[in-house]
Amino acid sequence: LGSLFTPFRVAVGGAAAALGILGAAFYKGSKESADFRDGMILTSNFAGVTEQAITKLAESSSSKLNVSIGKARESLYTLAASGKFTQESISSVNQMVLNLSKLTGESANTTAEKLIPSLDGSASAAKRLNDQYHFLTLEEYKRIEVLEKAGEKQKAIKELTDSFNANIA
Repeated sequence: LGSLFTPFRVAVGGAAAALGILGAAFYKGSKESADFRDGMILTSNFAGVTEQAITKLAESSSSKLNVSIGKARESLYTLAASGKFTQESISSVNQMVLNLSKLTGESANTTAEKLIPSLDGSASAAKRLNDQYHFLTLEEYKRIEVLEKAGEKQKAIKELTDSFNANIA
C-alpha cells in the first residue's frame, strides 16, 4: 500500500486536482461574463454599467454587508439584466436584495427575481412593500409619491430602497 502512494504520485494527484478546480473556476467566470454581456445586449445596457463597475459594486457590497462577492455579483447581474435599474439606483437595490436575502435565507438571485416586480418606482408598489416589511415613514412615502409624479422613477426606487436599507438592516 505504501508503494502506491509515493510522494511523487500524491504531488501529481494534487496538481491535477488543483488544475481541475482552476479550470472549473475559469469556466464559471467566462459563463458569468457571457451571461452578463447577453443581458446587457438584450436591455441595450439600460443599467449603464460595465462588468468592471459591477465587480467594484460587488466588492463594496460584500465588505459592507458581510456577504460573499459571488453572491453580491450574482444579485447585481440579475438586476442589471432586468432592464429596470440604472446606475442611479442599482447599488441601493442590490443592498436591499442582499439584506432581504440574509433575512429570508433565500439566494440573492431568487430574492432579486421576486423583488424586481415590486420595484417599479410607483407609490403603490412602495405601499405594498411597506405593508409587508413596515419600514417607510409617512415623509418617505410622500417623497416617493412626488418623485413618481415627476417621472423620476429611478430616484423613487432609490428613495424606497435607501429607506429599507436604513430601517431594516
